[in-house]
Amino acid sequence: MSELPSILVIDDDPLLLQIALMSFSAKGIGVTTACDGAEAWALLQANRYDVALVDIEIPSINGFDLIELFRQRYRQSDMEIIVITGRKDLRSMERAQALKVNSYITKPIDWRLLPFKIQRILDARPRQPADPSYRFN
Repeated sequence: MSELPSILVIDDDPLLLQIALMSFSAKGIGVTTACDGAEAWALLQANRYDVALVDIEIPSINGFDLIELFRQRYRQSDMEIIVITGRKDLRSMERAQALKVNSYITKPIDWRLLPFKIQRILDARPRQPADPSYRFN
């Protein structure tokens, strides 16, 4: 049995987390959610994810600090990171770029297009995914 991509969604908005669960689960994708930075950090240390969707403004450990912790401890190729945020300012975008995130998406999220963006990021990985024939669509 082939392994499907796994996604960690980190946001303090329960509605966004519910939409993410429904959207990705409908496509057969493994999705885990976290509502704050501390919970996300614990999950990241205990599990492997192909992609993390990280809100910047989350409680306990903000999204930027969480990404920085991850980048200090793991290789960049270990997980793709997409920032999801309401921030549209240049300073936030530059900080995300400095942390080597794979993409920066501003809210509201277009849940119809997000799976295609994620698939494109996964396809560009230097290493082969567990099942290269798998597609979100």
